[in-house]
Amino acid sequence: MTLNTTQAFSDELIIILDPIFYHTPVSEPIAGSHKTALGFYHYDAESKDLEPATLLSEQSRADALTGSLRHAQQLLKTLTPNIFRDSKGVLSALRIDSDDPTLSSILLLPQLGNLYADVLGPDCYFVVPNRHTVFLFPRLANQIQEFGTTILNLFHNDPWPVSREIFENSDHKLRVIGEVSENLGP
Repeated sequence: MTLNTTQAFSDELIIILDPIFYHTPVSEPIAGSHKTALGFYHYDAESKDLEPATLLSEQSRADALTGSLRHAQQLLKTLTPNIFRDSKGVLSALRIDSDDPTLSSILLLPQLGNLYADVLGPDCYFVVPNRHTVFLFPRLANQIQEFGTTILNLFHNDPWPVSREIFENSDHKLRVIGEVSENLGP
């Protein structure tokens, strides 16, 4: 995925998670986060290129949310999560990978946590280490830190890292509830 400033992008905007250090021109804070924000981008679905949006009106921001939810619903239909189980066979996580850099837009879907309720229980936690990977964990998860090394490697070794923070979608709003620790040792 590259940023192509000469390409004509559509007027439709997509909202994705971005690290604060990207300094995206148009962004919104995420409750409880000092490291991750919602970034607004023009998206070319054919080339999978993103271009940061600039100077948006309030109506454009609202339209971006509507378009992002529509896009996320369509994207979610194309994804198949990988299932991880612990040594006792209990589901410990789902991992969703995609070559689409807008993958994190699925976290904006209020129903995402309940979509996998049959395997994760109601609601769930999310971690988005880079633009191409999302982890979903059961709400009663105590295994998140067990995936810490994988999450940190995906975050640190990707050209488009996103976050080490742990998110939930509560009352139709994304918020941070914790962070995958850099200190994974005893």
